[in-house]
Amino acid sequence: MIEFLYNRNDSHSKELKNLIPISEKIVLCAAYWRANGLSKISRELVKAAKQTNVKISIFVGLDEKITEKGALDKLLKISNVFDNVEVNACWMQRYTKGPIFHSKVFYFNDGKEFTTIVGSANLTKNGLDHNSESSIKHSDYINTEFDLKMLKYFVELREASYTYTLSSSLIDEYKSWKKD
Repeated sequence: MIEFLYNRNDSHSKELKNLIPISEKIVLCAAYWRANGLSKISRELVKAAKQTNVKISIFVGLDEKITEKGALDKLLKISNVFDNVEVNACWMQRYTKGPIFHSKVFYFNDGKEFTTIVGSANLTKNGLDHNSESSIKHSDYINTEFDLKMLKYFVELREASYTYTLSSSLIDEYKSWKKD
């Protein structure tokens, strides 16, 4: 099933809050993260992380200096508490002036079906609820061609040379770079 989402009609945060608790596999991939956006879904995210059968992967962009240190600190804290949560920082411009990481893909898998939301919404309060953001929500059975292609994208993203495991030293480096 394919649906069109936009913030005036159905907020992105509402969709994420509904999908997180029913999922065994969660991937949140956004270019920009702010503490106010993370707080919109953090209760559901932590509750899901407490379930050992749930795997959570997060990809956060650092390229355009918009992601907040506060959001990174919260994500690092969650990943340090829960073994089933991995946080990856995508920083394509760390050593070059090349392209930027700009994806906004949210993926949920309940063991039988998957749902993905692909669009323009970042993990910020405005992106999730207020800005004029739109997305396509697609649901289907797992192991379909579309599902496997999504999973392949996440593997390639995790293995990319510009993807780093989030750590306090990486946050410190980002904080000093962000000042430039």
